[in-house]
Amino acid sequence: MLGNTIDLFGSGLQYRDLLYVDDVVNAFILAAEKLPGNGEAWNCGTEEPVSLAEFAESTVEKLNACLP
Repeated sequence: MLGNTIDLFGSGLQYRDLLYVDDVVNAFILAAEKLPGNGEAWNCGTEEPVSLAEFAESTVEKLNACLP
């Protein structure tokens, strides 16, 4: 990351379910084709949430491994 930092707000212990954008697009297409249009909300996720602190640490580790 060439000396840059990742700013975390709060404790960093907030959990998020991270998805790849193509998977979200496919989920929306499937929902539009298969689910009745009755105005109900639905969730799309992996059911494997990760804390923002863990995500930041993993990102830094992976990027540092790629730096010369």
